[in-house]
Amino acid sequence: KAREPPFLSSRLREVSFFTSNVLCRDQLESMKVESLTENGGLLVVLDPFLDDYFYPIFPSAGWKVTIFNPHDYPDTTSGGVIDFLVSPRVHRSVQLEAIMFDSTRSIMSHSLEKRDCVFEDEMTALQRFYTYSNCIVDCKAVDMWNMCGCIPFFLPNRAKWLSVVPHGNLYDDDEEMEKTNTLYCDCYPECSDVKYNAKMAMFGLEHVSEILKDTEVKDQSVMTIYFNNFGTIKLKQDVIFRWYELM
Repeated sequence: KAREPPFLSSRLREVSFFTSNVLCRDQLESMKVESLTENGGLLVVLDPFLDDYFYPIFPSAGWKVTIFNPHDYPDTTSGGVIDFLVSPRVHRSVQLEAIMFDSTRSIMSHSLEKRDCVFEDEMTALQRFYTYSNCIVDCKAVDMWNMCGCIPFFLPNRAKWLSVVPHGNLYDDDEEMEKTNTLYCDCYPECSDVKYNAKMAMFGLEHVSEILKDTEVKDQSVMTIYFNNFGTIKLKQDVIFRWYELM
């Protein structure tokens, strides 16, 4: 596709982009980038509805945009999330770069400690496929549950958790709290993964005047997300020597 048509956002102030809302990875349709630069990427026209502001989440008008892997819960502390603010009446340009890391299945015979990574079909007790970000999120959720018997409502539900106010005497034992200040997670990076980096720039709307020529511009903004180069860096992990090759 050369370009997605512009559209007006809803009244939600936080915008998140998914490739799909389907939970099963096999059902996600991968989209191939056939055109480069801003003319071949995703273009979105955003309307802030400033007259509708009553109790804003952020101290400034505009949008918080979050870009993340559709298979992961968007947790900024575990990495893999790109988020930024877009103010009214600006053009925000986001250029993406991808780095691939791939491992052959032959390394599965080695222990996790030695290969230092996990394949997507391993460690799937709480999720249908493994990702490092989701593992960290689940680890934090379990730690919160063990500490106070509750889970924040915004974390993903993978079991019958409760969201309740902690007991009043929860923090009475300072010594016990010192033991729980450190979070220990049995999480490893993914053996096959794609990481995205973003280069951002901000311009005036005169750079996209052609797109807005039939629009009455008040407080709208324009956001473009695109790739500037074909291809990407690919790193590969494999076994160099088998045991029988050393005999």
